[in-house]
Amino acid sequence: MTAADLAPILAGLGGVSGLGAAVRWWLDRSERLRREDLAREDARAEASVARGQATGAALTSAADSVRALASAVERVPVALDAMDDRLDARFERIERSLDSLHARLTPPTSEHRAGGA
Repeated sequence: MTAADLAPILAGLGGVSGLGAAVRWWLDRSERLRREDLAREDARAEASVARGQATGAALTSAADSVRALASAVERVPVALDAMDDRLDARFERIERSLDSLHARLTPPTSEHRAGGA
C-alpha cells in the first residue's frame, strides 16, 4: 500500500492522531486477513488429510477383499477335486446298484432252467 492509498484514510481520521489510528486499523485488518488465510489453509489441510485417510481406508478394504477372493479362488481346485472324488464314488455305487438290479430283473436263461431241472 502506498502513501496515496493511505491519504484518504488519514484525511478521514484527521491529522497526526489519525495516523496512529490508521496504522492500528491497517495492522488489525492485516492480522485478521492473515488469521482468515491461516484458517482456510488449515481447513484445506484437514480436508486433505481426511481425504487421504478415507482413500487409505478404501484401498486397505479393497486389498483385503482381493486377498479374500484370492484365497477363495485358491480353494476352488481342492473343492472341485473333492467333489469329483465324491461323484466318482456315487457313480460307482449307482453302477453297482444298477448291476444288482439288472441281475435280479433279468429272466433266467434256458441253460439255467435246464441245469436246474
